[in-house]
Amino acid sequence: MIQSNNWKRISINPYGFVYEKDKTILKIIPEFQRKEILFWKTIHLSKEDKKLFVVPDRIFSKSYNTFNRLYGLEKGSYYFMYMSKMGKTLEKYLIKHELNLNDEKKIVKDVFKIFDILQKQSFIHGDVHFQNILKQGNKFYLIDFGLVMCKDFCMTKYEQDLQNLYLWSRDDNFTLLSHLIFHKNEHLCIKNNDYLKIRKKWIQFFSKNPNDWSFMKNVLEKIFDFSNKEDYHYCFQFYIKNILSANSSLSPKPGIQIYDMLIKIYLDRTFLISSIYFPKLIKLRLNKIRQDYYKTLISNNLQITP
Repeated sequence: MIQSNNWKRISINPYGFVYEKDKTILKIIPEFQRKEILFWKTIHLSKEDKKLFVVPDRIFSKSYNTFNRLYGLEKGSYYFMYMSKMGKTLEKYLIKHELNLNDEKKIVKDVFKIFDILQKQSFIHGDVHFQNILKQGNKFYLIDFGLVMCKDFCMTKYEQDLQNLYLWSRDDNFTLLSHLIFHKNEHLCIKNNDYLKIRKKWIQFFSKNPNDWSFMKNVLEKIFDFSNKEDYHYCFQFYIKNILSANSSLSPKPGIQIYDMLIKIYLDRTFLISSIYFPKLIKLRLNKIRQDYYKTLISNNLQITP
């Protein structure tokens, strides 16, 4: 790590540099990666909402005509964002602690509140994982909005479609649940979008247990709101009809971008829900208490109750 003027660099990636000193975090963002700055300028937070976020204390821009030795910055324009240091990342916390059900419930409750605020303003975080969740005491915060999606930030039709689909399908919510459920069982997750093996398992299992498949279909349909989404529902019905048919296409119009993206979402949800209700299908160790908790989340349409 580089130390400059008592600032210790703790992270570097194409989206910016992160430094810490005492109780302050400094994030330096290249001008061309200004999404996170736009996010903080665009989001509307009430006084109560702000308690759920690590809101920057100060943001300003600065340009350098030559290499800056203090922060190791190349020539160019940057945004400087100062914020209070709050606890440690969930990833670091879990190095020395086990993830227990009480933690899981609190993570879901706290972070889902943040998702609710974001989604009501048409924002998608788009980068939910344990490095981007902070734990301070018994509170959890979502950080790093460098990949945030919003209709105002979309530059192409593809980005607009993706933002609409992720918002509609509550992608952030399900991504968080996946990380929690598969913590220490990441090897069981689908790699490289290879659904062939798991689909064969679904065909084998659900063909022998048609009542379980009827139940799965009902759960899947419940988690999506198809009102005013006729194309989405048309694609969903085609997917449901063909998912247990060996070698059949799952898209009503293969090669059409919107349908291909929808099929990916439907497959992801089917995988997650089948893993919760039928963990033995993929040899997932999920004790009954945790299983019942996640079943409740799904059956309540992901609504968190205090």
